[in-house]
Amino acid sequence: MLHVINLYHLLSVSSGAAAFFLIVILVAKFRRSLLKRYLALFCSITFVVFGIALQVYRFYLVPDQSPFMFTVIWGITKLGLVSLIFTLPWFTHHLVDDPKRKRKNVLFACMAVLVLILRFFPYEFILNPRLVPMAAIFSFYSFSVILLGTVGYSCFVAYRQIRQRKDRQMMDIFKAVVSITLLLFFAFLWDMNHQVLSDVLWVVPKELAFTPGVYLIWNLVFLTFGAQYLIMTPVLQLNDDTTKSYFDAYNITKREKEIMLLMFQGFNNQEIAQQLFISRATVKTHIHHVYDKVGVSGRVDLLNQYQNHLLASN
Repeated sequence: MLHVINLYHLLSVSSGAAAFFLIVILVAKFRRSLLKRYLALFCSITFVVFGIALQVYRFYLVPDQSPFMFTVIWGITKLGLVSLIFTLPWFTHHLVDDPKRKRKNVLFACMAVLVLILRFFPYEFILNPRLVPMAAIFSFYSFSVILLGTVGYSCFVAYRQIRQRKDRQMMDIFKAVVSITLLLFFAFLWDMNHQVLSDVLWVVPKELAFTPGVYLIWNLVFLTFGAQYLIMTPVLQLNDDTTKSYFDAYNITKREKEIMLLMFQGFNNQEIAQQLFISRATVKTHIHHVYDKVGVSGRVDLLNQYQNHLLASN
């Protein structure tokens, strides 16, 4: 059984390493802000997963581990959880192109710093020994409420924006991400209480942590779609014959062509506006005109249709 568990953790680590290198390649190739933010979010989740897995794994295999090692492992977990308070909304705000994201990002950054201080503050060296347990409990529950509030807020903001855009494929992707996030949350709860639950459910090996399994699924999904994005996303030029025939077929104007090319390369509305020196409202108007002409409901549909046109032309 121990060999199976070792293989299980090895697969989880390997998937994380593969996903990390793919994200780095995507960032280097496309240089999109959204990919950089996903890289930060991925690192936060990775810290949490491996911190928890090490706690479960070492608790049974190295029961006499030094207090220093335990502190380091628990510190990795806390650092990952605290960083999620910033990286998750930071990624979400950019994903949905929130117009107030700068101020919101500052707010969540301040919250993350506050929680970081609360979680790593040396209460035992400053407070009265009687107050240390109370301070630790306050710190833990404050952190838990803020973290859960951040996850709930990010899901709500993403759902509201995607629903307003009526982007069917993006909504399907959102549902898949939420499902994996819920699995990760319940796996996290299990692993945090693994000692008690393993005694009750004796069939489950005590050395087994569930969080790396969900992490493995998350990375396999990303590797599948991320690799597809890397291979299929075209580097477009206005004078490309195939691209020109596509634009001519739908009577796309020159300005709409410029906006579509930037959309295909991963720019959000604000970045397109900055590139073309026009307002976000103008960008939105042009994008809706394109959707009406082509007969699609969102960016994913538009990119898929263009890719199908490329395949048909070749």
